[in-house]
Amino acid sequence: MSDDLYETAEDLANDLVRDDITVLSRPDVNHRLKTRLDISKVDHDVVTDAFENADWEYSRHLYFHPQGLHEEVLGLAEEFKSDGRLLVTHDEVCDELARESEEEEEPIRDHVSGWKQGEFDELVRKSLDDAGWRHETVERRGHELRVYLRPLYEVFEQSYPSGKSPLTTNELFSHYLSTSMSDALEKQQ
Repeated sequence: MSDDLYETAEDLANDLVRDDITVLSRPDVNHRLKTRLDISKVDHDVVTDAFENADWEYSRHLYFHPQGLHEEVLGLAEEFKSDGRLLVTHDEVCDELARESEEEEEPIRDHVSGWKQGEFDELVRKSLDDAGWRHETVERRGHELRVYLRPLYEVFEQSYPSGKSPLTTNELFSHYLSTSMSDALEKQQ
């Protein structure tokens, strides 16, 4: 039985890569294997070995394909950038990575710790950093919000590398910030 499970798990891992799925929770993997083999239990060690043989990693109840995940995160970063996003939450990134198809409206993520800590989390953070997004954790009233930011000055500098006569890039950016802050303060009153 463990030979069948190993082969089926390795086939599943390869099928997922072909389908551009780069991360899946342990419960999702187990469910798919149970369905394919019509069994009620799976041996976690056998499944993990098979996935690792197919170049996947396992951390905190998540299976992920490091190379595919890195490329997918870089693609997401580019989409966010082209959409004009300056800030995106960690949960938004994970929801996009959990999405199995374009048609899927709301991805459903199992509540496993790997989404927020461990090797998967580190790879997502590093990939977004490689794409020019900075990671920060904001805390308010005992709650944390993890976000990725595109540094505003860099975005501004790309649009106005030489400024706009008679202002330098720095002077134009300062004017933009002061005007934006003034507008924001007015709206809060």
